[in-house]
Formats: sequence, C-alpha cells, structure tokens
Amino acid sequence: MKNYYVFRFNGEVRRIARITDNWDACGWENGKWVSMPGLLKIQHDITDYEDITEEEAMKLVADQTVKFLLEKWKKELVPKKEEWDKKPGWPAKLVETTFVLNGKEYSIKPPDLGLTDDCWDQGFMETIQGDMKKDLEELGAEDIYSMGFID
Repeated sequence: MKNYYVFRFNGEVRRIARITDNWDACGWENGKWVSMPGLLKIQHDITDYEDITEEEAMKLVADQTVKFLLEKWKKELVPKKEEWDKKPGWPAKLVETTFVLNGKEYSIKPPDLGLTDDCWDQGFMETIQGDMKKDLEELGAEDIYSMGFID
C-alpha cells in the first residue's frame, strides 16, 4: 500500500510525496518519482504535509508533469523557432495538442509555450508537435491528438 502526501505553501503545491509499506519514500520531481528517504519524517513527525488520496495525488502529479513539460519545451523546442522564422514553412490556425494524463484532460496551445496566436507561431507549433507527443508518451499520456489547419 502507498500513502500519499502534499506540501502546499500559500496554496501552491510544492511537493507531492509517497511512502510505501516498505518504507520507500519518494517525491515527484521533473516528471518522475525520485527516492527521498528524508520524507519518511512525514509519518513520524508533525509536518506541514497533509494526507491525500491516491486519486488526488495522481491528478497533482499530472499537473506537475505538464508544468515540467511546458518548461522543457520552452527551453528545448521554442528556441528552434528563431531558425524556423528565417524560412517559415506555413501559416496555420487552431493548432492544439490534447491528451489525457492520469485521468485528467489537458490542452496545449501556442500561448502555453510562450508563442503567440499568430498564424506563423501556430505553424511553428505544428512542426514541434511530434516531439511533444514523444515526450507525452514517455510520461504516460494517452489519447494524444495534435490538431491544426493550414491557414
């Protein structure tokens, strides 16, 4: 059995933790569970962590994973736009990537990546949707759909 916990600061989730019956303590970090033996104190001391259900933990994990991916894509994929702008491929509209992660539905649009809703930024997002899908699949996302229309 696993017990789940969350630490919030000013209402913002700062850490999601899990402790198993085998006393394996982990924290959710950068899209994966990472061993953090220091978290065992959650079950022994009075801390600011609160018990949560597995269902709530998985939804929080999904939110943290999407936040991690958005930052990753902004750092790794969006800088490629400068090169793409030198010889843009095509304008597009209504570009979006939707998916389900841990039972929760998400939608990513160009502004979520720091791009604009301009037709050329949307065309650029279409060119990186394959990379986005690969990352999403690696982290367990399902029902991944990449949409967009040539403008």
